[in-house]
Amino acid sequence: MLPKSYRLPRESFDHVFHSGKRIQTKEFQYIVITSNNPHSRFAIVVGKKIAKLATHRNRMKRLINESLHHLLPTFSQSYDGIFFVKFDFSTLPQNKVESLVSKIVQST
Repeated sequence: MLPKSYRLPRESFDHVFHSGKRIQTKEFQYIVITSNNPHSRFAIVVGKKIAKLATHRNRMKRLINESLHHLLPTFSQSYDGIFFVKFDFSTLPQNKVESLVSKIVQST
């Protein structure tokens, strides 16, 4: 799990959602905005329509969190971002998910 300082608080969620840049891929919708905070902050949303089982939803969140944890040192400036998951990828290995997350984050 990401440290608390790297998690997007609920108060900032609406601001990012309404004024952020949207990037669509087959796997995710990523909404991002630059921020003045000392750290990049992220939120991950996985709906029940994507995966009925909570264990699958939580696994997808863990996979994305771990991928972001590895990518945090590579950010040159701070961002606030929201990941919306579009399909159930809970069976994919960590390295595949990390490459998907890296690809979408590097496109900002």
